[in-house]
Amino acid sequence: MTPITRLPAPPRRHTALPWLVAAAALASVLFAPQRFLSSAANHPFAPVFSHADPSRLQLVKTFEAHSIDYARLGSRNVPLAGGPSRLTFPRGTPLSIYGWAVDTGAHRPSSAVYATLDGVVLPARGNVVRDDVAAALGDPAYALAGFELDIATAGLPPGRRLLVFFGVNAAGTGRYAIGTPLALDVTAP
Repeated sequence: MTPITRLPAPPRRHTALPWLVAAAALASVLFAPQRFLSSAANHPFAPVFSHADPSRLQLVKTFEAHSIDYARLGSRNVPLAGGPSRLTFPRGTPLSIYGWAVDTGAHRPSSAVYATLDGVVLPARGNVVRDDVAAALGDPAYALAGFELDIATAGLPPGRRLLVFFGVNAAGTGRYAIGTPLALDVTAP
């Protein structure tokens, strides 16, 4: 498992443009109505989500801790914590993203984690064992704070896609953004 310590930040560029683009993209996702798909038949990369539409939950500021640690892109691992905010890959490449999220105020893992990709809600598999998170935060209740999101990229057309992760607080009453938006640059196979 990947430790939760952050990797050194890449050298900073002296331009505000990438931050402005990321902020605008995040704002469009956070404040725009979201499409919610309840069946994989509705979209090529939308799995079934068993909860009520999480994108309708109010954005809240909770006492949370979280990280998007790394992506498994084909056969290689790409660290994302403190690393790139963009992945480039050919359509059809297997993609899984791993991380963790806890509601420290409730002393429990987040009740759910999901991502939006082009406005489509994609649920992450939760309750992934993360003993490293429990040890680092000093609370054994966080041992199941991990999540994993598999994305079937064969159905994605070439171009840039924006992936934004959200956690749902332990009470299930609000959501919060996890990390920064991740740009997926899909190329032709």
